[in-house]
Amino acid sequence: MNNRYVESRRHTIQVDYPNYMHELGEMIGCNPDMKTLMLEKPLLAWKVYFGPCVPYVFRLNGPNSWEGAEQAIWDVDYRSERATNNKIDRGRKQEVRKQV
Repeated sequence: MNNRYVESRRHTIQVDYPNYMHELGEMIGCNPDMKTLMLEKPLLAWKVYFGPCVPYVFRLNGPNSWEGAEQAIWDVDYRSERATNNKIDRGRKQEVRKQV
């Protein structure tokens, strides 16, 4: 990690996000149970293991689990593409602006 980050007074707290999140998840008790996921929902387990490290993964089980976490994990690709592409319809009627 020392090779990636600059040693300076301004850069005091720098961590690798996935490692940090899994360490916090271990402390809280909300890390995804990959064995159970692999047996019950293998496609979701594949998405969790090989997909991006998103906060929804830590809401699948443990304290304050969320029923919508699984759907949110499946929609991560769409959400990231929609946020960066203005040509995708966002589900509401687009106003037609007149050129002045």
